[in-house]
Amino acid sequence: MSYIRLQTEIPGPRARDMIARRQAAVPAGMGRATDVVVERASGALIVDVDGNTLIDFAGGIGMMAVGHAPVPVVNAIAAQAQKFVHVCALVATYEPYVQLAELLNEITPGAFKKKTILANSGAEGVENAVKLSRKLHRASGDRLLRGRLSRPHAADVEPDQQVRPVQERLRPVRARDRPAADCRSCSGRRPG
Repeated sequence: MSYIRLQTEIPGPRARDMIARRQAAVPAGMGRATDVVVERASGALIVDVDGNTLIDFAGGIGMMAVGHAPVPVVNAIAAQAQKFVHVCALVATYEPYVQLAELLNEITPGAFKKKTILANSGAEGVENAVKLSRKLHRASGDRLLRGRLSRPHAADVEPDQQVRPVQERLRPVRARDRPAADCRSCSGRRPG
């Protein structure tokens, strides 16, 4: 039995319309690997907007781990959404976040005290690693980094004097060091 069922060419007429809308609404820098426009999916199968059924060999990380719309995951999402959808862990504490951190600490190999922070991207992970490193080194009296890190911008962090040759060649650019534009008219004139 074949799971692939083609009703139209790929992309079909509805998919071509959606791709044209995407091209008009989304910057070109946001890539697109295929001309498939998904309407629904289950397990490893995708049904596109033209009724074609395809096997998903390139889906997102969540699909690759559990498949599209697995019933236990859908039920867990629905149950959680009935309580609340999202609370930022920097703002308030909630049990599922703590439970996952405890589980990850428990299953992580090694006989040492573990703590977990959950981040939504590599940039956020790096930002938090720098913040944690700064906190650790302040507590021990060492100075690893100086400057400030209020946004996930690597240019906002300055290396200490120990890497002076690199610092001299690659100076960080910080918004606070640049003259501001006249935002009232957005003409690019500098105040003054």
